[in-house]
Amino acid sequence: MDIRRVFREGEQLFVNDVPVSEGALRDMVEGMKNDLISCFVEQHPEISALYPRTTNTVRLLTMWDVDTHEPFVAAAVLRIGCAASYPADNWSQGGFSAAVDIETGELSKAASYSRGTLTWHSHHPESGAPIEGIVVPEWPAIKARMIDVCHSIPFLEYIGWDIILTADGFKILEGNHYSGVTILQVHRPLLADPRVAAFYKAKGIL
Repeated sequence: MDIRRVFREGEQLFVNDVPVSEGALRDMVEGMKNDLISCFVEQHPEISALYPRTTNTVRLLTMWDVDTHEPFVAAAVLRIGCAASYPADNWSQGGFSAAVDIETGELSKAASYSRGTLTWHSHHPESGAPIEGIVVPEWPAIKARMIDVCHSIPFLEYIGWDIILTADGFKILEGNHYSGVTILQVHRPLLADPRVAAFYKAKGIL
């Protein structure tokens, strides 16, 4: 996946911090195929402070309880970018994953995985910002709103949502119907939750 951030400072155009001419930018756009162009969303200042150069997104996994027939949040992490993952926050490109406590919104230490080594960080190693103990802003409201969203599309029983936190709420970046679980399970096995185990069993996965 190729992610490019285009912005202007004064009269100079940039693509991922690299200066480009107007002609070069036009050529890049004209050569695009199946690309998505969107406006830039300003993330919440408390989340930006962790690592300002990337948009640091919440991955929130929702499922439907097979007994109550109600959606629930199975797991959530905050992905945090770094120089290796820039301009994205992708775990697979060297970014960090901090577990979000489902009840309180409090962050755990962040995990990174590189060259077969798992490392834990209470602070961001590049920005120096504390990670462990930070509380996701307006977490109860975010969780409640995402449950409402699930109720509106009950035919989608399993979704890994990517959420951008903003100063006045949040934006949904995307929903993944086949969400990877490594970034979540590095903190806690999903099957430790009986509701998750029951869901997977009901779907024939276990």
